[in-house]
Amino acid sequence: MSFIGSTGLHIRLNGNTTELGYCVNTKCVKLGVATENVMALTKVGFEIEQLDRIQIHCASDNIPI
Repeated sequence: MSFIGSTGLHIRLNGNTTELGYCVNTKCVKLGVATENVMALTKVGFEIEQLDRIQIHCASDNIPI
């Protein structure tokens, strides 16, 4: 398996706020991949980038297949 997933802080919101986005290969679901990445990017956003807010938007129909 070569693709585990991707993450990023995306400047799509106003002010000192960013959106945290991620996707995980369905073969890697329930292994903590998203959790680890969200924790790391949250730390980067608040401690290094000095953001005021980080948001995650999710679609209710976005379920693992």
